[in-house]
Amino acid sequence: MSDKKNNLDFKLEITLLDKAQSELFEAIASKPDSNDIEGMRLYLDNVYMVLNKCVTLVKDTKNALQKKQEEPPLTETYNSPA
Repeated sequence: MSDKKNNLDFKLEITLLDKAQSELFEAIASKPDSNDIEGMRLYLDNVYMVLNKCVTLVKDTKNALQKKQEEPPLTETYNSPA
């Protein structure tokens, strides 16, 4: 039971990082033909928006991890019955 309490729960952080990763992969995969000037312009605009979104997600993840780090450590002890 004490092992369960000692393990930190990182579900929120993993979800945020997964979202950032999928946004970046999608932006990379949608690169248009380099000869299409208008398509490249739109692609660059989209990449800037994706980077801005990912920076925000990473910042939120960092803040969540720092908040968990500031929580007081578990100091209760197990007293076995006599």
